[in-house]
Amino acid sequence: MFKNTKELVFLSMFSAIILMMSLIPNLGFIVLFPGISITIIHIPVLVGVMIVSRKQAILLGLMFGLGSLFAALMRASTPIELAFINPLISVLPRILFAWFAYEIFHVLAWLSNKVSPLVSLWFVRVIFLFGLYLLGLYLIDVLEINPILIWMGLAISYVLLIMLTIRYVRKGKNQAFIASAALISTLVHTILVLSALVLIRPEFFNTTLGGAVDIIYGIMATNGVLEAVAATLIVTPIVLTLKEVIR
Repeated sequence: MFKNTKELVFLSMFSAIILMMSLIPNLGFIVLFPGISITIIHIPVLVGVMIVSRKQAILLGLMFGLGSLFAALMRASTPIELAFINPLISVLPRILFAWFAYEIFHVLAWLSNKVSPLVSLWFVRVIFLFGLYLLGLYLIDVLEINPILIWMGLAISYVLLIMLTIRYVRKGKNQAFIASAALISTLVHTILVLSALVLIRPEFFNTTLGGAVDIIYGIMATNGVLEAVAATLIVTPIVLTLKEVIR
């Protein structure tokens, strides 16, 4: 499984970071305000997935899942937190997330090298635009703020995010696919975990199917979008730096 000592060191390092962020309270997520927080435990998984082999990437997903399971056993208090004691909710989606992230990264890398780096850049543009649109609709419903101010703020955020991704293309690094992979993989992670919750423990939503869909939409429009943006901005420079060091 390990071709050399370097691979073993990378896997051990990322696994230690994942477990540390999972088990130490308030380290693996950032609370913005009550009800909305950004999970960042998946970020070292994404960084590792873009460096190691497929089998090692799946092992990182397993470590992510086990960390989530152990954290639930240690300090779960709310009904949804208690649901993560079930390995089908805490472990399986994280293994699938790491596997999908590995495949997404390499498919986008192939498209970027064989077709054009702009292909990945358009992925980022479209997903950012759609995600911020959902976030805007959600914020208009829950916040007593002039909708024009909300749309202006999101428009400025969109322009800044796109400028950051274009920066790597203009430098000739041909690495825009890293940002695309981080963005898409984070959204896949959110969908996998929420789907497991709905399918395995639907009683936690205590509502009709339509109500559950509304709850999932609210989580995707807030936590999912914010986590995807955070992952894109953090993962891209770290992976670029690590690849340069490795070379």
